Amino acid sequence: MTLAISIADILTTANQYLDQAQYSAAHTLYTLIQAHTPEQADCLHGMGVLALKTNHPDVALQLLARAYKAIQRLPHHTELVGNKALFLAHLGQAYAKNQKLAWALMCWSRSLDFIPNPTVQVWFDQGLAQAKAQGEVALAALPTMTKRADAGHKISTQLKNLLDKKKQKGLPARAATLADVSDEALATQIEGLINQSTRDAAAQAETLAIEMLRRYPEHGDAWHWRGIACFYQKRGEEGLPHLLKAVALYPNHPYYYNTLGVVQRQYASITDAEKSFEQALTFKPDYAEAGMNFANLLRDEGEYDAAIGWYIWAQRLKANYFEALNNLGILFKNQKAYESAKFWLNKTLEANPNYPNAYLNLGVIAEEERKRPEAIEFYEKTIFLKPDLHEVRLSLAHQKMHLCDWSGLEAQINTVRQLVRERYRGEMLPFNFLSLPGSTALEQKQCGELFFDSRYSSFARKTAGLGFVFRRERKARIRIGFLSVDFREHAVAISLVQVIEKFDRSRFELIAYAYGPDHAGPTRQRLKASFDQFIDIEALSHIESAQKIYQDQIDILVDLTGYTAGSRSEIMALHPAPVQVSYLGYSTTMGTQCVEYLIGDPIITPLDHAAFYAEKLALLPDCYFPHDRNRLLEGEPTREGEGLPADQFVFCSFNQPYKVNPQLWDVWCRILREVPNSVLWLHGFEQVARDNLGKEAEARGVSAARLIFAKVKPKLSEHLARIALADLALDTVPYGGHTTTGDALWAGTPVLTCLGESFAARVAASMLDAVGLPQLITHDFSEYANLAIRLAQDSVLLDNIKKTLKENRLTHPLFDSQRLTKNLEKVFEVIYKKWIEGEEPAAFQIQGE
Repeated sequence: MTLAISIADILTTANQYLDQAQYSAAHTLYTLIQAHTPEQADCLHGMGVLALKTNHPDVALQLLARAYKAIQRLPHHTELVGNKALFLAHLGQAYAKNQKLAWALMCWSRSLDFIPNPTVQVWFDQGLAQAKAQGEVALAALPTMTKRADAGHKISTQLKNLLDKKKQKGLPARAATLADVSDEALATQIEGLINQSTRDAAAQAETLAIEMLRRYPEHGDAWHWRGIACFYQKRGEEGLPHLLKAVALYPNHPYYYNTLGVVQRQYASITDAEKSFEQALTFKPDYAEAGMNFANLLRDEGEYDAAIGWYIWAQRLKANYFEALNNLGILFKNQKAYESAKFWLNKTLEANPNYPNAYLNLGVIAEEERKRPEAIEFYEKTIFLKPDLHEVRLSLAHQKMHLCDWSGLEAQINTVRQLVRERYRGEMLPFNFLSLPGSTALEQKQCGELFFDSRYSSFARKTAGLGFVFRRERKARIRIGFLSVDFREHAVAISLVQVIEKFDRSRFELIAYAYGPDHAGPTRQRLKASFDQFIDIEALSHIESAQKIYQDQIDILVDLTGYTAGSRSEIMALHPAPVQVSYLGYSTTMGTQCVEYLIGDPIITPLDHAAFYAEKLALLPDCYFPHDRNRLLEGEPTREGEGLPADQFVFCSFNQPYKVNPQLWDVWCRILREVPNSVLWLHGFEQVARDNLGKEAEARGVSAARLIFAKVKPKLSEHLARIALADLALDTVPYGGHTTTGDALWAGTPVLTCLGESFAARVAASMLDAVGLPQLITHDFSEYANLAIRLAQDSVLLDNIKKTLKENRLTHPLFDSQRLTKNLEKVFEVIYKKWIEGEEPAAFQIQGE
């Protein structure tokens, strides 16, 4: 404590010397502090200001940048805001003195955002005037461009008329038109098509750009247009050389550099994209669009504070810049800072009340906050404003399914499935697709492929630039990394922890890479104790996380999350391990070659289903799903205590409401009609879903009073104990129970399932087979309903099944954690051996213990 006070006193004296222009004395004291604490933020700031005052701008920039990074690492509290504003103000001065005017403006705008200051406002205003003048000079230095804007509509009309005339004469329309059209009309048409930002328009624009280059091979705009056209057609690799040609022709063109940066961000390296944006902002320091694109890059790389600075700068430079405001909202949404996100998204709508993306993002936030009616309203508004933003239809359908609101659902689902089959280039969320009635395993694969291509392929293309080199050198212990957002009180962690504990540490080294929230619960603590290393990568960017995994020399990286909530599949796309595996957390293919294997079993992923998976299948001999045999059933629940009738047959299903659909509800209501002395005990749905299900039951001739919704149980052990009060659990179709099925069987309640085609529709069947109850696996809804009715009416048959379950629970493979662990070890050894020996990934199945 004494030393800390001493440093504070020295710092105070040094700052006094600085204010009194006693620079040598100030420097001596700052140097003394830095020798003891090299990254002390206030010391670095003082030294940076000193360098500014003594006319060493390059040194000042380095020191002040370090000072701001150091203060960012400190725990957030209100008192720091003033310091951040001051640090940024001086950092802006350093940038200005180093002729980096755009960066100076960004720092000053962020400083003003923290705390308004008249002096900093003057610096900003003067800098902005200088930036605008510099931008005008840069544009004036370029070759004179044809003035097309005023005459654009007229020329486009003339081009269309000319095309029509050629068609009437029976001539080849395209060739005849291009031969006759003027340069000015051709350029205007290209720009108009490019501005539509659609694939079809881009294809036409590319043809016209090629014609312009035939006439003028050194036409910079034409090379630029051609590159953009390729990008809009998802052919960015082809577009890059065209954009580089444009830049080579006009090396001071800010617009060319901005476009180049956008394409490089997805199809080349982040470093190249960053350099291109820097060039655009250097030549035109008031280029708001380039600043926003630079912010997008920083946001996606996890550089959130820097991204915020550029977004704020962009919206200060360009009035009502709703795209920048929306992207700022997205940044805070991604950080789960929902109130800040909603603030900026509402600002977006003030600037543009009809901007569909803002409504979409507000819908996503409402969904994550489980405000489902609100999410539905936002999604419907999005579709109204932009009907071709088809991915929103899937999100809308999923939210309505959560509320058991099936109005218009069939039409929405048919549209979504058709779009997936037609390879729609949007981000249809694959997890939401799994529960759609009628969806096939092949469609689920197509959805995953499209999603990966849209969201993660740009990261996959960055791998080459990271320099990951994997040496096939056999180790004494196979090093396996487990990547997950769910190392907490979550079904994945609760199910897996005992398996991790039982791994043979003489042959395997297990390392956890955790991201997402740390609630410090008992499962998290147990996992920390069971892994050889438990590494929290929440604060690392995607690339930093991948680099950490690579540096740790992981042999096999196992993703436990897939495309579920909170996923960071960007890390898997960067491929930081020689072999990557999908297991447990996601019940279908990820649709990418970045994941070599998917661990399944002969029932959920039989080898003859290989065409439904992008990964190679690695099959365990028994059910793939782990269970913790130490789970307790706590308490002595009664039917009366749970609101259940004592003398009626109790069907139950504790699956989530989105897994219940109209076709399944028809079957369940048939069962209830034919077993009149029965009730259906359901998960504790929210009130809207309860009301909707009640109405749907009444419409099918079943009293809503026969639906009983479970009370919330704070402890898992209490929930497990009460499941035994039910007579028979009914599985959902096509997204069946996973953890819920295992819970029911562990509690001693039989589960009836209907085997489907997809992974998610086969999990319960795999569990039933592994516990010796294959007779509870049906193959269509008719058989499913008939068997449910028979079991409810034949107590002897049901009692025999319950007896078998009780006898098999601890003797069969389903709940045998030791057996599953040994089989997983075999799987990993086969995968490792194939890689070490240079074999290509290939499907295989191991033999059991």
